Amino acid sequence: MAEWLWPALLALFAVGVPIARFRRSRRMVNAWARANNLAIVKRHWPALRLGPWFLLIGKQAVRYVTVRDVYGQDRRCWLKLGSLWGLTDDIEVRWEDESGRLV
Repeated sequence: MAEWLWPALLALFAVGVPIARFRRSRRMVNAWARANNLAIVKRHWPALRLGPWFLLIGKQAVRYVTVRDVYGQDRRCWLKLGSLWGLTDDIEVRWEDESGRLV
């Protein structure tokens, strides 16, 4: 095999896996919002914060979003996406009140 093939495959994997995980989490959040009659107003970038969860295992991800309900009220929530091995699209939701405290 060519000398460049293994580094190229490694680079493709290193770039492709995070992109695939990002797209999957975006798809999960959009489906959750539609199923609950919510519109996503803003997707916040939590950086390295885990929100209300102490530990994430496996292929779980955390997202922080602002949503608008059918009455026009904006609310913020933390979403924990996925399961231990990524086999299910479970979403756990923790809502915040107006002051930013978890309800």
